[in-house]
Amino acid sequence: TQSTWGSVWSIIMPLAGLHLQTLFLRLELKLGHESSAAIRTLAIPPSCSFADLVCRCFGAFGALLNKEFTFKYLDDEEDLITIHSDCDWHECLRLYGQRPSQSSSPLVLYIHSVSSSNSSSKVVKVQTYNLANFNDHPYWDRRSQQIADLIRKDWPDIVGFQEIRIDSSSSPTKSMLADLLHLLPEYSHSFWSPGMSYQLGTVYEGIGVISRHPIVCAKMHPLPLDPHAVDQNGRACIKAQILVSDSKTVAGADPTKSVLLDFFVTHLSYSNDQQDEQALALWQYVLSEDTGLPQILVADFNVSPDYEHPLDFLTGGATIDGMTGDFQDVWKVVRPQEEGFTFPAWGPLEGRIDRILIRNSSFVSPLDIKIVGKGTCEEDSPSDHMSVIADLLMTTQK
Repeated sequence: TQSTWGSVWSIIMPLAGLHLQTLFLRLELKLGHESSAAIRTLAIPPSCSFADLVCRCFGAFGALLNKEFTFKYLDDEEDLITIHSDCDWHECLRLYGQRPSQSSSPLVLYIHSVSSSNSSSKVVKVQTYNLANFNDHPYWDRRSQQIADLIRKDWPDIVGFQEIRIDSSSSPTKSMLADLLHLLPEYSHSFWSPGMSYQLGTVYEGIGVISRHPIVCAKMHPLPLDPHAVDQNGRACIKAQILVSDSKTVAGADPTKSVLLDFFVTHLSYSNDQQDEQALALWQYVLSEDTGLPQILVADFNVSPDYEHPLDFLTGGATIDGMTGDFQDVWKVVRPQEEGFTFPAWGPLEGRIDRILIRNSSFVSPLDIKIVGKGTCEEDSPSDHMSVIADLLMTTQK
């Protein structure tokens, strides 16, 4: 079957790792003019087939691949090996060992994807950032420029924000979101919703999303607030359905080059005594909005290293009221050996409270993830949180 993606995935296997049970893989995905790369270290048992190896690299997208893979050297014009996906991977390593001694190039595994005519795929870059509201945290004029510079450096498709404040008591009204949109005019689509208000209703704080792609629809869903909890700040979740395409409008989007996804943003309580209730309500809301599209949840979860039960619940490792979630934690998938702490931005780091989760894994797979926005002190940091950015491979059925 010919690929409709117009390009291939490649896995580069360094020679140094070929005699080991562990393969050090550089994964590169190219779709049209877009590309994304990630590093994986995978423990591959001797009986592992290439189909299994690919699934370990690309998750559910292994199911989209052809049954035959073609191997070649970077400096060779002709393909050297065609191998069936069920073949033991040691067979390829044996054939690799027979390469001409004068060839010093690594082996490249070109995996030709299968994408049916009724699906569309893209690499989508998403970001989450707690902005540190400008009433409790000073230096907003300086910080807003730093935040805009960080966003501009990676140009994510979609950014979810927490702690957006709007102060209508001043003249003119002060708005963190408006300030960032002024600095980032390329993000022509946005939505925000307050979760709480202060100062007799003149100051509002909430969550929001900015996008370089059309927001088809967006809405807010309140999360429960325990009147007896220490934290009495109102909490909410917003959902934005976004059409990632080459067009700035929904009407102008080419369906063969577009992906429709659901993007959720939230900010849970800092009180452990109500995080479980909010996580359950969040999960129930996500389920109620599930129409089979890729779902992305970005958040400041406010979990502490000694109490991660809400995240364990959302990712299938714990139950609440007999329910359990099925989100994937992108950081744990891509960088399982790294802490990924994001708070406070200037250290010493205390926890990984800012995360990117995904679900409906048949349509979304993690490629890479990183943390940006580190400072040395409050006086030079963009926020008290660092920001998390992920590259995700997505496909949707049309």
